[in-house]
Amino acid sequence: MCCFLVHYHMADRFMNTDTPSPSKTYKLRTPGISDHAIYFTIVGRDEPEAFFINSKEMHSFQWVLALMTSYSLLLSEGTPVSKIIEIMKDVFDPNGKYIIPDGTNREAHSVVHHLGLVLEQHCQSKEENK
Repeated sequence: MCCFLVHYHMADRFMNTDTPSPSKTYKLRTPGISDHAIYFTIVGRDEPEAFFINSKEMHSFQWVLALMTSYSLLLSEGTPVSKIIEIMKDVFDPNGKYIIPDGTNREAHSVVHHLGLVLEQHCQSKEENK
């Protein structure tokens, strides 16, 4: 399987612990953008500490690796996850948007916007479960 992944051994750059943090992985479909699913992993106990992406899609390897590494670094420096969500949701694709195929009829203005929506939903569900 050819894929891109911000490797888990890079996580110690961002997380100040020797104990592995729990993580949750979401499978995203991006119709009209890619035939391959994107697997978005959010690492952290109470708040996200790092993000990882995995996919067979290699076209965007460079920007995805840089983006997830940058967001993880921002988290480690104390940037609120709400600010990262806001930044992600502001990204749009000039080639158009797509309907997220999850039955909600929500639109994603870009893959990064879609990731922001997933991260927002993840944080809201964590908050509800406290």
